[in-house]
Amino acid sequence: MKIDVIYTYYNGSNGRPNLLEKYIDHWNNNFNNVKRKVNFVIVDDHSVDSHKAINTIEKKDVNCNLQLYYVEDDILWNEMGARNLGGSQTTSDILLFLDWDHLITENLINEIFTWTFNNQSLLNPG
Repeated sequence: MKIDVIYTYYNGSNGRPNLLEKYIDHWNNNFNNVKRKVNFVIVDDHSVDSHKAINTIEKKDVNCNLQLYYVEDDILWNEMGARNLGGSQTTSDILLFLDWDHLITENLINEIFTWTFNNQSLLNPG
């Protein structure tokens, strides 16, 4: 069982460009027991060149499963479109869409896996 954690990102996400660096550090240094089961997905929703997520990611030593997508078209208020793009690119069993100001922990990932495993009959009635 795997999980994709999907974040949308725009221009440093509201004036907090260092937050992506902190998230990458958090993802790199945690999730030791589930690291191979978690994929972090960032969808950059047409950030300006100086604030693109790729600029930060290229400076970091990324030690986790991380996918980055960039929305080429400048569409006003496109957060839902960016989320849809992230969701359409995943292959995991579980998708978790988070706002940029929500930090996920390994404990929460484990709780999601446990709940999903224990409730298979609800998820796959038949």
